Amino acid sequence: MLPCKIMGCTVSTMRTEIALTPNQVAGREIKTWMLRTGTKQKDLAELLEMTQAGVSKKLRGDAAFTLDDLLKIAAFFDLSLAELLGEGVLNAKIPSTAPGSEGEKKIAPIGFIPTGATYQVAGTGFEPVTSGL
Repeated sequence: MLPCKIMGCTVSTMRTEIALTPNQVAGREIKTWMLRTGTKQKDLAELLEMTQAGVSKKLRGDAAFTLDDLLKIAAFFDLSLAELLGEGVLNAKIPSTAPGSEGEKKIAPIGFIPTGATYQVAGTGFEPVTSGL
């Protein structure tokens, strides 16, 4: 599957790297399974009870797949979500909003998919008391 970097997944071409949004990455992974199985957009349109144009928008990343859509597609291909989307996409962590330096909320940018990163929520000494459990 495609490698992910801090500001999103990238696709290397002969000339440049293109950053992809999470919706585009999901669409590309689903297109890969469609090619492997010979599935057409009209087949997914019937499955998802939408128009072929709607499926096309989702596959391009112009519209998002819902969780229900992804579960139906995974079942159609007899796959888990991890197999359908790839472990990297499924396990990507996007930080939630957090207070900024002036009390403003910071929101992760579109396409922010760090790999293997962990986020410190509180400094040391804030661990919950677990004695007696």
